Amino acid sequence: MASSEGSIRKTKTKTKKKTLIASSDGGKPFEKVAETKDGITVFSRVSSDKTCQIKELLAETTFLDISVRQFWRAVADVENYHDFVPFVKKSLVLKRELGVTGTIGSGTADTDNKVNIVWAYNEVKPPIASARDFCIKIISPASIDFDTIVTKQTQFTSRWEIDLIEAPEVKKGIVRITQNKGSWTISPLNNSSNGVKVTYSLLTDPGASLPPMLIDAANKKTVPDVLRAFAKRAGSGVYDVEDDDDVDEKIIPALTWALRRIRDAMDEFLAVK
Repeated sequence: MASSEGSIRKTKTKTKKKTLIASSDGGKPFEKVAETKDGITVFSRVSSDKTCQIKELLAETTFLDISVRQFWRAVADVENYHDFVPFVKKSLVLKRELGVTGTIGSGTADTDNKVNIVWAYNEVKPPIASARDFCIKIISPASIDFDTIVTKQTQFTSRWEIDLIEAPEVKKGIVRITQNKGSWTISPLNNSSNGVKVTYSLLTDPGASLPPMLIDAANKKTVPDVLRAFAKRAGSGVYDVEDDDDVDEKIIPALTWALRRIRDAMDEFLAVK
């Protein structure tokens, strides 16, 4: 009887080592799921929210020719997101509270417990769904000393979460997003006035009747595009006029918001006329 041992092959299966990154919130670590050719690394994890089947994303990258100040200007330019953020069709500030007592979380620059709170409304057209809108509450440090941040190699964070109370009435033909939270963490690169390291986290569900796996894939693909859009805006020169040390960082956003509200009110008045 012939032996079958010669026909048996033992194959060794190589287990791919996972690349994990710790979370600042003390939750489960993020696992690396993608890395782009231009150096944007994307991680994901299962959401701690049991009602949400969409994965939370975190992306890290660096931009060599952009300063911390410039990138922050782009992040804080909420009312103009429709000009440069992918899929945003309308963006406006509903309300601001500047220099109020509050906290943002670990790794932030709000050492004096003073923060700025902005309620922002956006209308978006995601690539896999019809028109959506949402209102988010954004909490950021009230005062940022960029020179000290570069010298001491520190970082600061801005966080946001959905706010259904401050949101305007739902418009016909637009679906209201009820899950959207995330953060920006920004730090200098190599003790230089130029160069910024950016960490971006996001958990959002467009509310479409689509498989979570498809939504996860779309989110993973669009996050790098979002980071590139902010970098392009930051380096465009549009914020250079605001880099003067004499500019009051509290007055500029307030004036911009006030002028926009006046313009909107005039538009509404003329429409009635």
